[in-house]
Amino acid sequence: VYQYTNAGLYDGWKLSRAIDNSGGGSDSTGYTVQSYTIAANGTINFYSGALTNDKKVYIRVVTGVGSVRVCTAENATIACTVGFMAAAQNTVKKTIHELGLDATKTFVNFTNTTNTTVVVIAGFAV
Repeated sequence: VYQYTNAGLYDGWKLSRAIDNSGGGSDSTGYTVQSYTIAANGTINFYSGALTNDKKVYIRVVTGVGSVRVCTAENATIACTVGFMAAAQNTVKKTIHELGLDATKTFVNFTNTTNTTVVVIAGFAV
């Protein structure tokens, strides 16, 4: 019911489930993560720096109903038109290689493929 009558409360509830690890496999133990808010159809830079194929990434779209595209790029402002699709409410714990990303590029960007703002929790293994 709150999903439709109080979207802010509902999104807060979903975000707290991801943080307290009760979301069924969303545990971020072993990863340094933070929350990223991405505007509707927007792009943010998640990471800038050297990458390796075996670098482990944690990604969980905790609010919204669509997907976030993850890509590597030549700069921080390039929108992802190809790359890995991280679906809402699914936790991803994979390497750069397993995500199908190009480790020779130095920017990892997230592009919101929906018409609503989404929140993503993401980070790298420590």
